[in-house]
Amino acid sequence: MPCGVRQKLTKSRKSSLTFSERVRYLGLVFAQREQSVLAVLILVSLIGIGVWGWRHSVRVNQMIDIDHRAERAAKFQIDLNKATWQEISALPGIGRRLAKEIVDYRDQVGSFSSNEAIQSVSGIGPQTFEQIAPFLQPNSGDRSPALSTPRTASKN
Repeated sequence: MPCGVRQKLTKSRKSSLTFSERVRYLGLVFAQREQSVLAVLILVSLIGIGVWGWRHSVRVNQMIDIDHRAERAAKFQIDLNKATWQEISALPGIGRRLAKEIVDYRDQVGSFSSNEAIQSVSGIGPQTFEQIAPFLQPNSGDRSPALSTPRTASKN
């Protein structure tokens, strides 16, 4: 069969072809110069893959272990008497529903006299309050020693 000429082959003829004849039939015959170019391209590709793998294997040892990173302290505080439900829902353990209940309670009953007064809202217990306490601004109604004013002795 001449190179570059495709002939319609019958099934019996196709099965009797040798491997080199099948390659020629499919048009996969390359000149020696083309074979050299392909060999160089394949070699460059393999070297590139090797370099990429080596560089990425070196970086594996430099990755940060997330399981052992230090805890971060709270960087924000909110005022329970002024915060919107969206701001309250950012507190740990407080979702959208509970934040809306806190705001509804505040609208019905009035301002919280202290941060501890939030525990009167259904769904906020001592554990939840302990989680959110670092995120609450000191309330003017709080009786903490740092906020209390010194008392003068009365003259009776």
